[in-house]
Amino acid sequence: MAITRESEHLSLASLQSIHPDLTGHQHRLLALVNHQAAQDNIDLSRQSPNMLSLLMQKIKSSPPRQDSEEQALKLYALLREEMQKQTYLNQKMHREQGNYTNLPLHQRALKDEMQDHDIQRMMPESTAEIEVFAPVNRFDSSTEAVQEGIKSALAKQAITHLFIPVGPGHWRGLYVTKPCDNQDQFQLEIFDPYGPANATAITGFAKKLLENCGIDDNKLTITHKGPIHPQKDGYACGDFTCAYSHKKMKILGAKHYHNELISTLDTFGNSNHALRKVTRSLTSKLMGEEKQHLSEPHQSKSPEQCLKQEITRLKKSMDPVEKQVYESTIALPKKAAVSYRHEVASLIKCRDTIFDKANMAIQKERTQSLTDEELAAKLQAEELEKAGFRRQ
Repeated sequence: MAITRESEHLSLASLQSIHPDLTGHQHRLLALVNHQAAQDNIDLSRQSPNMLSLLMQKIKSSPPRQDSEEQALKLYALLREEMQKQTYLNQKMHREQGNYTNLPLHQRALKDEMQDHDIQRMMPESTAEIEVFAPVNRFDSSTEAVQEGIKSALAKQAITHLFIPVGPGHWRGLYVTKPCDNQDQFQLEIFDPYGPANATAITGFAKKLLENCGIDDNKLTITHKGPIHPQKDGYACGDFTCAYSHKKMKILGAKHYHNELISTLDTFGNSNHALRKVTRSLTSKLMGEEKQHLSEPHQSKSPEQCLKQEITRLKKSMDPVEKQVYESTIALPKKAAVSYRHEVASLIKCRDTIFDKANMAIQKERTQSLTDEELAAKLQAEELEKAGFRRQ
């Protein structure tokens, strides 16, 4: 959610009045950074004097270039990094006062940011080839413990990929791939929910972390990545990072990952809180269950065995109304196939997501044609309404 256009203009005017000596290029950079902050619901003129002093120092030292928008994005990324450090210090103070919460994500406010225990619960599980690490706090000495784990993983020949979630304040992902085919270059991918430009803000941190683990800067090939639909809110960075980590698992050929997280990430991002609704739902299911339920097995059993196992899991989580609808629906055919029973159970349990997709499709079709997936969501929503479920 962005601040109003009037507030954005007042913020810029206030900053320009304090710094009348800016050149034309510097004025443009300031306006672009101010606009980016406004889009993130931040009044730039109200930030701390130290923060604004740092920003103006960076703007005045930036050489005139054609790609001023790219320059502004990088400046804003650095500014956000400083804001996150301050946020972390504030959060640390609150934790010391006893306000840190261990409540699971689904029992907190919808827009509550993920904490380290949420990240650890929602990240994919390690495999024989992929080591997934606990969250790294880039602001304190806890990185030392993680460095020992990274060194150990690098020494294991079987492990080829390392996943490292980095926070807090703003969560990002580091993905390291060991050299292959007699090459000496490590591949480092830095993912940021706001996009590739924002990912550059922790390049220095990532280099230092890996250097401490024995990987020199000159042996790194670095890429910066972002999601198809970038984060536009101020709370879902952890959801994006976890979902992208599951997507990386799938890309790398792992057998366990969560498809609903991946499809929501790529189709909607967090539009209308779509991604957060999925992570809250998964957290709810995980409480009291084995963590293995987060991952969907692929090819380890026959397709029919997998479907039967999933049906059993879905039925256990149904409330009485859901069970009644499920039993009455599968009773209609003389002999309901396993695939049909699984489809019915999945539709019932995922109906909130389906309704969200259908609502978005209805809005979209006023101006654009719908994809097959969007049409399917509309039809599924209609069937769910006929069965007695109502849209939220």
